[in-house]
Amino acid sequence: SLVRIDPRTSELVLYEFGGPVWASKLRLIHLAFSARSTEDWHNRIYALASDLLDDEAVNAVVILLMDDDWNVCTGRRVIPLTTQDCACHRIAFVDADVPGLEFLLDRRSIVISELASSKLLQMKVRNILDIVRLNETTTTDADGFEVRTYSPTNNTETSGMATQNGEVVGRAC
Repeated sequence: SLVRIDPRTSELVLYEFGGPVWASKLRLIHLAFSARSTEDWHNRIYALASDLLDDEAVNAVVILLMDDDWNVCTGRRVIPLTTQDCACHRIAFVDADVPGLEFLLDRRSIVISELASSKLLQMKVRNILDIVRLNETTTTDADGFEVRTYSPTNNTETSGMATQNGEVVGRAC
C-alpha cells in the first residue's frame, strides 16, 4: 500500500495494489520514478519492498504503471530479488546516455542496493515485459479517506505467458 497526498487538494489517497500470493508481505520502503516519453509510453513507479523492517517480508521490486496524471495504476509487476534476507535499502532509476545505444529503453535501468550482501543489483528496464493489467475500485473508508484498490483484469495481457489468478507463473525475469 501507498499513501499519496493530492497536490491540488492536500487530501490523502490510499492505494492498495495487492500482489501474488507468494508476496503477501511486501513492505515498501523506497520509490523511484520514470516519466513517459516518446519512446517509453508509460509513467512508472519502481517501489522497493524490503525485509529491513520486517524479517518475514519479501525483498522485491514492485513496478507500477501509472496513467498520464500519475493518479491511476494500470498495471503491476512484482519481481523478487535473487538475494533474499539482504536488507535491500535503496532503488534508483538510471537513464544513462550511453554511446551506441540509440533506443531509450536500452539505456534505462533500475539499481538496488543490498546492505546485508554488499551488492548492487541492476535490472535493465527493457527486460521487464510481463505486466499484470489492473482494474481499479474506489471507495471511502470510515475516516473519509479515498481508497483505491486494484485487482487483475480478467483478460490480463501477459505476452502469452501462463497465468494463475491473474498473475504470471513459470517465468523468471
